[in-house]
Amino acid sequence: MKKHTSSILPASLAPYRKALCCLAVLVSIFLFLQILDASMGAVLKFLAAAIVLVACGEFVRREYSLDGGWGLIMLRSKTGLSLIDSLAKKNETLLKWFADIGLVVCFGFLSYFMMSKEARNPKRLIVLFLVGFPLLAILALFVAPSVFPILASALNTFDFAQSGAKIRASASGFSFFDILMLSSIVIGGFALFTTISLISYAILIVGAVVGAIGGNSTALNNTAPGATFILPGINLPLFEAVLALAIMLVVHECAHGLLARAGKIKLNSAGLVFLGFLPMGAFIDPDEKQLKKADMHTQNRVLVAGSMSNFITSFVLFIVLLLFVFATYNFRADGVRVEAGTLPRGSIIFETNGTLTSNSSPLYAETGIMKLNGKYLGSFENITFMPNSTVTVLTDKGVFIRNATADGKIGILYNVVLKSGRGWLVYYPNNALLMFIYTTLALAFALNFVVGTINLVPLPFFDGFQMLDATVKNKHVVQAIMVLLVAAFAANFLPWLFR
Repeated sequence: MKKHTSSILPASLAPYRKALCCLAVLVSIFLFLQILDASMGAVLKFLAAAIVLVACGEFVRREYSLDGGWGLIMLRSKTGLSLIDSLAKKNETLLKWFADIGLVVCFGFLSYFMMSKEARNPKRLIVLFLVGFPLLAILALFVAPSVFPILASALNTFDFAQSGAKIRASASGFSFFDILMLSSIVIGGFALFTTISLISYAILIVGAVVGAIGGNSTALNNTAPGATFILPGINLPLFEAVLALAIMLVVHECAHGLLARAGKIKLNSAGLVFLGFLPMGAFIDPDEKQLKKADMHTQNRVLVAGSMSNFITSFVLFIVLLLFVFATYNFRADGVRVEAGTLPRGSIIFETNGTLTSNSSPLYAETGIMKLNGKYLGSFENITFMPNSTVTVLTDKGVFIRNATADGKIGILYNVVLKSGRGWLVYYPNNALLMFIYTTLALAFALNFVVGTINLVPLPFFDGFQMLDATVKNKHVVQAIMVLLVAAFAANFLPWLFR
């Protein structure tokens, strides 16, 4: 992404460029922090923060003629390219096997058509399938089920799990749907599975929107968005999310770089990416002209390497996360996670009026348990405090004082969190470092898997589209698929407009 534009400052202020850029960054940080604490809707908060970051990024980028655009700043360098070149030369054969196994994991049996004739010799193909399909099964059956609950718990504005549940509920009674999804992951790996899921949920959303326009909004009210933008500090914890995104992007881009050099494709530069003042990760820039001129298999190897490296990283972090959770059992707390109401969503309640939230606490009373969107939630609406009393609540985000109504209610929906592993884990306040490590590991694990998967969908600027373009010779078919998926992707955001 290159976009050099003229300076915003008039010539008379040019000598003060450095000071003014520093001031712009400081003002942006101040505004960003104010937005974090503001009482506004999640969508409005996201848009406000995005505007601040984009404005900051564009101002600094233009004043210093940096690459990027739309608030993104790309700081280019040649540092690290010699190391990538050396590693690629020493491990060329291993890297090519890694990428070909990645094609099987990401595209199932369709990977056959994405390889060269030399790579498709029977013996080599058998080895690829014997390694690739078991790895695909492990990722799909053991790793994937943990991804969306973790991400849904971490996000403050969105529940991914509802999307999958909605598709399954709408397809109940239709055994062919289960067969279709199972077949899709075998035939086309994560790429086809994700693409079909995206289109399926888009159809459900469009149907719900049409119903709402016709006067029946029940279906739309019960339909969660199928996608959301993520922004550290707004709908994800700030520092943990920045670290998790950095891990995801560094792994992804380094894999692209290694396979590019293994395919004799030049690397122009490497560097860091910022959105305004927020560091968002790293990039490696292969020579686009050389990549386009390379044969189909070489292009696909370079492009699939990013997602495959994300899947492997996610699997490794999954193991590390399990070990960490097991090793820190005694440092965790039982608690209550706020889902909605008068306390910040996602905050953990440790005490009410000085009483610990334990299994003997009123918070766990059977009368306070209800089911909402497939989750068991407790409601303070069903637990009575003293009428018109003041209730002091200790949470991981501080102490809050709430006034009970004349009926003794304070109106909070919550989800029970047990240190044994149910729900989003939480550590005692004096173990903030452990909570930070857990959150960073959990987000890095989930984001690596989600980004690796979504990146395979044939959408503009995604690796999936470039692989489709390199493999399918009929460009009319490529464009038709892209248009369909752009429409489906946009449809997944529609429920946000009605919230």
